Amino acid sequence: VMTCLDELGLKYFPSHTAFLFHQIRGDHDEYVQRMSEHGILVGRAFPPMDSFNRLSLSATPDELERFTDTLRKFRQNGWI
Repeated sequence: VMTCLDELGLKYFPSHTAFLFHQIRGDHDEYVQRMSEHGILVGRAFPPMDSFNRLSLSATPDELERFTDTLRKFRQNGWI
């Protein structure tokens, strides 16, 4: 996940826990909705950090790969 975020130039807070915060661009609610449409549930907003999303890293490797693939598609569409 961190490799993908680096590749896309999205900031994140390194973590030694089961989650990390990563930067999104655009509206947080729209990001959550688009991820949901792709079958991926992501975290709620954490004001005042509305330009970041909380991602659980306790997902399976396949789920995390699907997340990164979707994130790359979002970049291609100009959504992040």
